[in-house]
Amino acid sequence: MGIIPPSDTPDIMTVSSFFTKKVINKIPPHILNINNMGKFINRLNDMFSEVVYDLPLFTTVYEFNNKRGEITYEQKNMVGQNKPIRQNVLILVSANMDGIIDQINNITPLSEDDFNEIRKDIMENSLNHVKNYQINNPTL
Repeated sequence: MGIIPPSDTPDIMTVSSFFTKKVINKIPPHILNINNMGKFINRLNDMFSEVVYDLPLFTTVYEFNNKRGEITYEQKNMVGQNKPIRQNVLILVSANMDGIIDQINNITPLSEDDFNEIRKDIMENSLNHVKNYQINNPTL
């Protein structure tokens, strides 16, 4: 990845401030690792359509050859029980990616061993798209 020039360096922030969207500068997508090295990430990025925000839900939509897949996360404000720490977290609510997985299988036949990796890549990819959406829309 190399050294990030100072103008592209994101402000230092804590995890809690990240999730409460106290972001001063937009973080470049390569910092969020949207194009990470998972076996199916590039194919998923090609099929990614949009993030739909409907308070408090974020849905990542994937489309390919008239097939559609959706991953939905709910944003929850969690408060610590022993300390008054507040964090906004994303909780996976539903996932329906059967059509997209079928399309990937048609392009590149999947083996039994591929299913754990594609599941992991789908979750990472969709969560990264939601985080990128939150950063680029800090007034949510």
